[in-house]
Amino acid sequence: MFVNEIKSYIPKIGLQNLYNSDQSGFQLEMHSGRTLAVEGEKQVQCVVQSVSSTTHSYTIQPLISAKGKLLSPLFIVLKEKGSEFGPIIEAHLFKAENVYVEASKSGKLTTSNYMLCRFLFNNTLN
Repeated sequence: MFVNEIKSYIPKIGLQNLYNSDQSGFQLEMHSGRTLAVEGEKQVQCVVQSVSSTTHSYTIQPLISAKGKLLSPLFIVLKEKGSEFGPIIEAHLFKAENVYVEASKSGKLTTSNYMLCRFLFNNTLN
């Protein structure tokens, strides 16, 4: 029902005015879900460089039109202790006009990050 309703609007508004946005999470360190162990082993250990790097470490949220145009800015949320960048990181953080970077403890979008992302996208579209 939703798809059929949206399809009726496409000729009226055009593909260039139809947008999609979705977040994608990335890990700093990849790990395999497979290990070798003796059958029946109660506990299997593995080694990674950083346990926290094997979990969700940063998120991107692009905005793209149905016509295939990637809009700016690209919204990125980085994992940062305390949900904010320290003064040294802030001073050395690469800044680009087509990228907006925020911080959160998990590297995932929080409610406040999400609201900022919506604000950025609304200003981009207007």
